[in-house]
Amino acid sequence: MDRMVKKGTTAPAKQQEYQIKPKNKEKFKPSKAKEIIGKILDKKLVEAYLADKGQHLIKEIAELIKTDLKALNLPRYKYVVQVFIGDQKGQGVRIGGRCFWDNDTDCCCFESRTNDYLFCLVSVYAIYTY
Repeated sequence: MDRMVKKGTTAPAKQQEYQIKPKNKEKFKPSKAKEIIGKILDKKLVEAYLADKGQHLIKEIAELIKTDLKALNLPRYKYVVQVFIGDQKGQGVRIGGRCFWDNDTDCCCFESRTNDYLFCLVSVYAIYTY
């Protein structure tokens, strides 16, 4: 029902609407992230593992992944990228983690690569900020 506004008065202000959750097309897609991570790992992990260069390589890979994920332009998402690299000597490695998040909006993905010289595991956590 329309209200009549008397001359000299203002109409009631329209109430603000806030988006609490991302639209479906704005959600983080793990498959797309895995594709990005895989391309970067395939490009960067081509030589033998050298312990003195490991820290630099880890930082470089993490920054490249984070930059490419930000290029997806998903609004209000923050990314945590962890990269683990080790010398390949046939040993076993177990890595664990625990997170507290919203299953509807937050997500994670993992990708790994091994070659004759090294192993690499990347985990990406995409957190939607309210």
